[in-house]
Amino acid sequence: MTFPRGFKSRCEALSLQLRHRLRIGSSDALPPETLAEYVGVTLWSLQELSDLSAEVRGRLEGDFKGEWSAVTIVAGLRPVIVFNSSHSRRRRASTLMHELSHVLLDHTPGNMFFGGSGLALRTYDPTQESEADWLAGCLLLPREALLEARKRGVSDDELCERYGVSSDMLRFRINATGVERQFGVGERRAPAMLRKA
Repeated sequence: MTFPRGFKSRCEALSLQLRHRLRIGSSDALPPETLAEYVGVTLWSLQELSDLSAEVRGRLEGDFKGEWSAVTIVAGLRPVIVFNSSHSRRRRASTLMHELSHVLLDHTPGNMFFGGSGLALRTYDPTQESEADWLAGCLLLPREALLEARKRGVSDDELCERYGVSSDMLRFRINATGVERQFGVGERRAPAMLRKA
């Protein structure tokens, strides 16, 4: 995905600006729940939707629980994100940050409609999804935090625990930000390869 010029740097800057406004350090974790409260978004688990029919609840909690992560509902002045509480804490953090990124980027919500068999179908904009993925990564793991962690020799496991992210998200951000290259990981590997030759 090719983003508009300056989009990636704006996302990094927004991640740091939000931390500053919330009075947390630039290298501190930003829980999605804290950000949601700050930007005026309500978070509900499926269990909190008391008016949901037993049939729909049964499908979403049963056969289809692995098929959905979250949905943002824009009704009135305050958006609501309904999330799948059966997912792990780390997956849920990525999901919630993705949905919050749609709100922060002022994306147009997709449409949801139901087919004749009762199957829910949703439209989405691939560009908006890619933008929300990128911003979510910046919010969860700012480049500045990754640089600081590499300077201090913090392990990947420690980083995943500290920031509440999956190893896949951490690897994505490390690769996307070029932090490993900046710290000369390739140069550190070269002498070992030369010794084998």
